Amino acid sequence: MVREHEKGPYEHELVSLESESFLYRYYEGPSKVIGSEFLVSFTSSTLDKYAFSNALALSVKLAVWEKKLQRLQGAIVLLTEDLTAGRRISLDKEQVLQKMGELLALRHMINIGSDLLDSPDFYWERAKQENLFLSALKGLSVPKRTRVMNEKLNHCLELMELIKTHLSDQHHIRLEWMIIALITIEILFELLHYLI
Repeated sequence: MVREHEKGPYEHELVSLESESFLYRYYEGPSKVIGSEFLVSFTSSTLDKYAFSNALALSVKLAVWEKKLQRLQGAIVLLTEDLTAGRRISLDKEQVLQKMGELLALRHMINIGSDLLDSPDFYWERAKQENLFLSALKGLSVPKRTRVMNEKLNHCLELMELIKTHLSDQHHIRLEWMIIALITIEILFELLHYLI
């Protein structure tokens, strides 16, 4: 029933592998998070439960993006090995731009297309639920994981920019040698014309 309404779903195997778990228990006081344990009040509102589930959903989303970054890093590691060994880079300029595009799209999803860096608008007038949401995110290590993801993305983008610059330099050098060869050929023709 839901599948017919999906737009841009994640890969099925990736979704089935990613899950998140946490400890929770009901108790008499107000809902709160202590460490990584969620304490849900017997009298908690649906909004409190929504705050917990919203944080959990963001954590799972982040886990999916972490897996995607791992795959991208796998391809980039091969490039660093080529650079370290002094081998020719196996990607051309278009492929490097494609990888950079994938990395930038992932960065966009994390920083702009999600609520990982700030609280959703829903919580602006619900301070209690916002505190629960932020505490739950912290209990699931979402802020730290987001920071690490951004650092990894920055590193990967810097490396791809370095490779792109290297490939551009190689292209410019090749063009310069072609110009030198053409000038040399022109000089030889002029010398032959002068001598004959």
